[in-house]
Amino acid sequence: MTARHGRTARTPVSPRDRATLSGTRLPEPRPAATTDGRASTPRDELARLAGDLLDQPTSRDVWRQQLSLTRVLDWLEGFPADTWQDRWLLSGSDDQGSAWGPQGLSAGTRSRFTTGLGILIVLQAVRPTYGWLFGSRLLGVYDAYRRHNQTSCSPSFGSVPADARAATSTRPRP
Repeated sequence: MTARHGRTARTPVSPRDRATLSGTRLPEPRPAATTDGRASTPRDELARLAGDLLDQPTSRDVWRQQLSLTRVLDWLEGFPADTWQDRWLLSGSDDQGSAWGPQGLSAGTRSRFTTGLGILIVLQAVRPTYGWLFGSRLLGVYDAYRRHNQTSCSPSFGSVPADARAATSTRPRP
């Protein structure tokens, strides 16, 4: 056998060589489990969960968030599907990049749509492709997603357990 690029070329095992193929069989690979996040969550539950995303909300912030979420959910409900993710895909917005959503919107309405979609992304009701996310550059959505979905997985930076703080506390020198 000759070596190419630091590797040894291998000859494939022939199906005619039954002695080689009679070893123990590996188990069949199982398909990866897929989760739909909150893609099938009712809209009133999404509205309740969206309220938890705001830090120190004012009544105006709550109103703006509810209006934004309602606009996007109303638009998505116009597509015949069972989940928010399926409706998102049927809308064709994933392929449109930054031109997603209904056409001919004013700047204010477009801003509300973008805010509402950001809420759905953070709540994992809609999962756009990486290409769409990269092209759209939704400000603040990545940070909100990380805060909302990863806080239970890892402690925040800078948090030190109480026993570690006590062990490293400064004591006056004698």
